[in-house]
Amino acid sequence: MISDPIKIGIACSIRLLQFVFGLVQMALGARSDAVADSIVVESTANAVWGAFTVIYVIVTFILSFFNKRSLLSFIIPEAIIVVFQLTGFAIVAASYPTNCDYYYWTESKIFCQNYKPILPMAVLNFILFVADLVLFVIFTIRDKKEGIPIYKNQSFLIGGIFPKKDSFYAAESGANTNYQIEPQTQQFETRQPQNNNIETFESANSKNEYDEKVRSTTTTLEV
Repeated sequence: MISDPIKIGIACSIRLLQFVFGLVQMALGARSDAVADSIVVESTANAVWGAFTVIYVIVTFILSFFNKRSLLSFIIPEAIIVVFQLTGFAIVAASYPTNCDYYYWTESKIFCQNYKPILPMAVLNFILFVADLVLFVIFTIRDKKEGIPIYKNQSFLIGGIFPKKDSFYAAESGANTNYQIEPQTQQFETRQPQNNNIETFESANSKNEYDEKVRSTTTTLEV
């Protein structure tokens, strides 16, 4: 069982790396466009996706301190970023320059030098987002009890990857409390007839004893 401090450490490490790689990816894409003095689809796309990654990581990290989130609000953007990063390194790999020294013009060489590092940044971010999505799904399924809908808001540990167990159990514990009270009430109600029967039986015994005393007294007087 992994303790909460270890989970927080893993989540913060993953978020920090995602932020750094996304920032570098955004900067390299923007720099490549600036050197080319035009919009290059591959570098522009990676610059936009790097910026989206940076914004998402910052917002997610901040919200993990304060607000609850639904599970779908985590899965959907994470899955979108995974697709973005996969597409990002795929389009760069399709036009990946093997050696920047082959370029004669200085601008082309600088563009190549800024363009090539985009690929590893996109690959690393893709791996990191796949990893935190897998961790989230594993721990959510393991910690989640049946009957709690996936769209309900849950609290997350710092970093916004690992859900808190208490948030899953709180709703169900309330339901269990209500469920346990009802049988006790029923048991109490079912005992009432038994008590009435006992009282009736005791009354009958007392009456029989009284009748016997009366008969014995009458017999004595007759004698």
